[in-house]
Amino acid sequence: MKKRFIIFITIAFVSLLFLEFFLRIAGFKPKKYLTSGESSISIYDSELGWRLKTGKHLINSINGSGDSYKITIEKNGSRRTGEILYENKSIIVIGGSFSQGSGVPDEESYAFKLRKFLPNFNIYNFGQPGYSTIQSLLLLKKEIKKINKPKIVIYGFIDHHIQRNIARSEWLDVLLQYSNKNNDFKPSIPFGLIDENQNLVIKPLISHATFPLRESSSLIAAIEKVYMKQITRKRKKDRFKVLYKSIDEINKISKSNNSKLFVVNLSLNKKRSDKKLNEYLKKNKISYIDCRTPSFKKYKIKNDYHPNFLGHQFYSKCIYEKLRKHI
Repeated sequence: MKKRFIIFITIAFVSLLFLEFFLRIAGFKPKKYLTSGESSISIYDSELGWRLKTGKHLINSINGSGDSYKITIEKNGSRRTGEILYENKSIIVIGGSFSQGSGVPDEESYAFKLRKFLPNFNIYNFGQPGYSTIQSLLLLKKEIKKINKPKIVIYGFIDHHIQRNIARSEWLDVLLQYSNKNNDFKPSIPFGLIDENQNLVIKPLISHATFPLRESSSLIAAIEKVYMKQITRKRKKDRFKVLYKSIDEINKISKSNNSKLFVVNLSLNKKRSDKKLNEYLKKNKISYIDCRTPSFKKYKIKNDYHPNFLGHQFYSKCIYEKLRKHI
């Protein structure tokens, strides 16, 4: 009996070693952490998941994607766009890293550049790296009442917000990579579901599972991935409903504060279809600005998928051309 047990344990151990070896040969590697970029200055928020620390920061580029750059976060949590000069002429910008300006210094973000086109307006850039539409909605709800009579709200949209809104396993995995081993920052996100009455329900913070030995074993990392896919897969079917209803809520908040919402498509590729989004916004009388760049490579940071200074320059001009007709 003892001999059989030893044989069983040996076969199981060898099988696991073989699976580990096979997965590594196939390119499936253990998980790793990437403590660089804005994650290095992110702090936990019990409702939103995270926000950027106030102060002046020098940010190192991610994986050699570009030069280090300076970022200034004001006391109210917005990124610097110049001095606040006016009592009741303000524009609020919300969205993810494309709006926040990841990869470029303060003065090269589209929100900062937009201020030069609209010098008589304060511009509050509340874009936060990694944010979804859901997080932007919750942030706007908190911040809009603190600003005196904002006239315009700009929501900078990219396609990936659709996946973030429902906390897809792939996105939770990406967020976990930007944690660090010292537990200073473990990203978790609120996400949206559609209930039986077709209403948007915002669920509290969720994060990726962390199985023991995930950083040293490809097999453990693979099991973890399958587990996360299984528990999040049902959300996918409602991803567009969650997006549209989130935008509806942003529009309601804007209207209740006498502000006009503009949804701006910031995709770095004109070839990406905006048909569904455009049709929905048009049907619901929400203003849409198509600022998809005419090409991809020219407007992005080297070895990265964020817009470079040319991309932000393009966005600011594109947005201004539409806004000036409404101001």
